[in-house]
Amino acid sequence: TATAAAEEDPAWRLKKAKLRHLVRIANDRSKWTVKVPPRDPNSGPGQGSDVPVADEPPKFDPADPPRFDASGVIGTCRLMTLTHRDMDGKAAEVLEEALRAADADWTPYAYAVPRGDEGLEARA
Repeated sequence: TATAAAEEDPAWRLKKAKLRHLVRIANDRSKWTVKVPPRDPNSGPGQGSDVPVADEPPKFDPADPPRFDASGVIGTCRLMTLTHRDMDGKAAEVLEEALRAADADWTPYAYAVPRGDEGLEARA
């Protein structure tokens, strides 16, 4: 039947697996937001919306760039841009196996799509 053929389509299987992954990470803020430290740690809020906090942006020291962890967001971007051709054509199988493993051991969901080829990284 047409429904059975659609179920076997790698692109369709991947879409279903991606949806299940997105549902699992929907309430995990670390997968959707990045906390970036302030440019000037001594800066405070402005006095009002009509008064600028500073006249110029603070200078960055190139030897000591701001540090933050965006790995959760990058993993989400990889998941959302993943195609059925990624992971050597086994993207659906990889995601389905990660879901099975998480269901089997009842641990908090921590799977993140690993770094892929240049195409996946450019899309992410």
